[in-house]
Amino acid sequence: MRARVIGGQHKKHGDLDGDSKQSLFYGPTSLCLDDAGNVLVSGLHNSNVRKIDRNGITTTIAWRKTIELCCRTIIFDTKLGIYMSSLGGIYRIHNNVYSVINFSTFVHIAWIPIENERHIIAIDGHDGSFVLLNCFGRPAGSFGTPLLIPTCIAVNNAGDVFVQHEKLISIDDQCDYFVQKNVISTWRGGGWKQTIFIQDRIKSITFNDNDDLVVTTYERYRGAMLHLCRIMINGRAIILRNWALDWSESISYTVADNTGLYICSCEHNLIIKLSFVNVWTSGEQMPII
Repeated sequence: MRARVIGGQHKKHGDLDGDSKQSLFYGPTSLCLDDAGNVLVSGLHNSNVRKIDRNGITTTIAWRKTIELCCRTIIFDTKLGIYMSSLGGIYRIHNNVYSVINFSTFVHIAWIPIENERHIIAIDGHDGSFVLLNCFGRPAGSFGTPLLIPTCIAVNNAGDVFVQHEKLISIDDQCDYFVQKNVISTWRGGGWKQTIFIQDRIKSITFNDNDDLVVTTYERYRGAMLHLCRIMINGRAIILRNWALDWSESISYTVADNTGLYICSCEHNLIIKLSFVNVWTSGEQMPII
């Protein structure tokens, strides 16, 4: 396994383009991959869309100086272009033109295939419900029952929806509850079919090119002496120690392909790539409750 910074400087912020030793980012919160394997990044403190190519060169491909949109999620489609969810709604970006297609506030969006067409599934930031939108941002139906504080969503090739959220757990007959924050529920065949409880704190969920579910978790052990970042791939975990101490707690978003995992570290203004070799199906068992 190899980790390297492909964009940004540690705890320095800005919007400078250039190679991995020159480029600057400011609060990157979301990223995605285009069909050429380039990484597209956007964040909290400006409305720019940045591209990091396979050689580690960062260029700004879209910018909007008048309004800071506070990007929550960025997604890409070859035919449809770039879509961004933000505090101001969902925007489609084409030729540096930002067009708002839906004014609702959505925490997270993802592509979902329905009847051979790509739709957008969105988490409503107000009540935790799910909304289906077409590529023009128009409502295309509701989706399932609301979940408690859903924060991250991923869709596999079959159209199954995986959502990280919280869950109230009853602990006695007096209706006392505690909140389990590390839950992944799956929508399959018209209902929530599966719930996974994970011991560590979930930071992000995604799928790689093999359609493996990749879950990034973080936890502190022995007080603050040991930080553990785990990458779970279909229930098997790779533990990242020591070198992950500084940025692992601030992971905001991840995306994967067959070469590894790309990570946004929002607080430290870094884009990091973890390159894996023959580990997509290896590693120790992830603790699952």
